[in-house]
Amino acid sequence: MESHSSQIEVYIYPDLGLQVDSGTPLWIIMLSALAGVLLLALICLLLWKCGFFRRASTRELYQAKTQKAQMKSQPSENDRLTEEL
Repeated sequence: MESHSSQIEVYIYPDLGLQVDSGTPLWIIMLSALAGVLLLALICLLLWKCGFFRRASTRELYQAKTQKAQMKSQPSENDRLTEEL
């Protein structure tokens, strides 16, 4: 059996009056983008006011490390039980 193939080109010229714009209106896209930028700016401002972006001074970091090093570890439960016996 032989297979026959053919190509057909179709050109469509729609009437200009029949075109329907199904896209989202531009003003909704622009308003949404502006609202998103304003919301992001508000969140950044709140985080900045709360001190989220403030860096701790090196003195505070060294004090925290020194305090942690000076803390004595608690004996484990097994050590306490063996000492009591």
